[in-house]
Amino acid sequence: MSDITYIRVNDDWNYLTTIIDLADRKVVGWSLSKDMTARNTIVKAWIAARRTRAINPGFIFHSDRGVQYASNKMTAILNFNK
Repeated sequence: MSDITYIRVNDDWNYLTTIIDLADRKVVGWSLSKDMTARNTIVKAWIAARRTRAINPGFIFHSDRGVQYASNKMTAILNFNK
């Protein structure tokens, strides 16, 4: 499961993206960025998660359908890992 949380810092916004393995409820990947690009949010969190956990056949990746998750880059990553 993954989501992006908005964090106000002074007059700016930062964006915390987390990926949680729901089997054991552990954060397996995260990223903190100053912009909402897919590259700096979900893709960086995905790379961190892949360093932490292997993907088993039939895995399910749950997220909202925000533009970062529906981006060409992220859908290509998820389709490659099928």
